[in-house]
Amino acid sequence: MIRQGAARIRELGVKPELELFDTGNLWFANTLFHEGLLADPPMYQLCMGIPYGAPPIRDCSAPW
Repeated sequence: MIRQGAARIRELGVKPELELFDTGNLWFANTLFHEGLLADPPMYQLCMGIPYGAPPIRDCSAPW
């Protein structure tokens, strides 16, 4: 369902900005990009420091 929506958005010539709340969201957004469902360059907004999201640190790969 997400891929169908992304394909339709691309067909309409709209370039979405994706809000990413954790590293899983980033992984999936990159997958959509590599599948050709997001235009180059993709626009991502990292939303950090919210409950159940990525911690508000500079290096997300650092232990928390």
